[in-house]
Amino acid sequence: MLHGTNGRPLSSQFGAFTDPAVHAVVFLVLLHSCRAQSEVMVPSQPVVSLVGEDVILPCHLDPVINAFDMTLEWARPDLNPRFVLVWRQGEELETKKHPSFRGRTSAFIDELEKGNVSLKLSKVKVSDEGGYKCFMPALFKFSIVQLVVGVVSSPVVQVTKNNNGVLLECESAGWYPEPEMFWLDGEENLLYAEPTETVRGPDGLYTVSSTVTVEKRHGRNFTCRVTQRKINQTREEHVTIPDHLFMPSPYFVIGAVIGCAALVFIPAIIFVVWKRRQKKLKNKRRRREDGREHSEEENPVTSKSDQTRFQVVNEEEEERLPLISVQEEENNADKTGEKSETEDELVTEPETVNDIVCAAGERETKETDLPVILKEEETNQEQEQGQRRETNDGDESEQETEKPVRDDSGLSMVQIQHINTDQKMEREETQQETVRDEDKKETKTEEQTKTEEETKTEGETKWRGKRHSKRQ
Repeated sequence: MLHGTNGRPLSSQFGAFTDPAVHAVVFLVLLHSCRAQSEVMVPSQPVVSLVGEDVILPCHLDPVINAFDMTLEWARPDLNPRFVLVWRQGEELETKKHPSFRGRTSAFIDELEKGNVSLKLSKVKVSDEGGYKCFMPALFKFSIVQLVVGVVSSPVVQVTKNNNGVLLECESAGWYPEPEMFWLDGEENLLYAEPTETVRGPDGLYTVSSTVTVEKRHGRNFTCRVTQRKINQTREEHVTIPDHLFMPSPYFVIGAVIGCAALVFIPAIIFVVWKRRQKKLKNKRRRREDGREHSEEENPVTSKSDQTRFQVVNEEEEERLPLISVQEEENNADKTGEKSETEDELVTEPETVNDIVCAAGERETKETDLPVILKEEETNQEQEQGQRRETNDGDESEQETEKPVRDDSGLSMVQIQHINTDQKMEREETQQETVRDEDKKETKTEEQTKTEEETKTEGETKWRGKRHSKRQ
């Protein structure tokens, strides 16, 4: 009870008229003091909701006061109009709302008296994500609640046979925000997989996919896990692989066998081709060497033939020289007489006999030292001819006849010279026959090589023609 300055109650001083007024004043003072002390309280963590669900954005007054007759505003500053819900004087103003929230927002009318001014949002959309402002104009207080909207979907796993093992493909479409994807074995160990592919569609939702190749050593049980940490959502898909999928396929076995055979046969084929080429090169080299040997053989044969012919000619010339000298002496003997014949016989007989003996001994050495011997013989013959001319000039006065010189066998020197010439002709004929035989052999070998080369060239031209026709 209120008392006056004199200690008496106010009711006794002012009477009964003042009691209702005093009560009203006291109530207003107390109400104002309570409003001044109340705060708008909201959670510090964001509110998470999935698309299509209903969510409550918490907001209450502390200390608790009755907000039924007060003005309450829920708004999003990024929208125009910004109001999501307006409560004034005990009713909701639907016309003040943003068109996208009409029919989807409401307040807890029965809880307003208890200071509960929370907002209920139905059928949440991805576009509803953002900050919501809870404002009490009478208290001049507000707070902001963060709403996080998420979309999740279950992953789908496909199993296919692969040459290296088993290929697992996992895909999950319709996530928001962007999720993460992992592969796990039966013991929850992380598997090494290909980088996750992420695609965002026109609706703002994400689609993620990943592949991994597993072998029998990894086990039979595998898990594809998709996680969004912001909305604290996880979806998994388990798969068990049968044993027969880990068995190698027959096509793989056939391919492996063919590959091994190729690795074995290709080097063998290359080696065989290389050997054939080496043989061809060797044959070509041998033919070239044989051709060179034939050419070298032809050169010495021709030189030998030239030497033999040269020797024959020189021998004939040597034989002619003593014949000429004998004839000259016979003519001189006819002129000088019988005395000169006896003296000339004594002079010419040893000379002619010596010439024959020298010629027989020199035939064997002419093949080696023919040029030197020829020069010496020429000089000797010139000296002898000069001596003979001198003797013939001194004996012109004598008229003695010269008798033909004969050897021990009874043959004259002329007959001996004819026999020697016949023997030389026989030798020349035998040498010529040997040269002809060698020439025939060489011509035969040349003709054989030419025919072989012609057959090879014909075979190569035919092969090239066939190859060209196949390419066309």
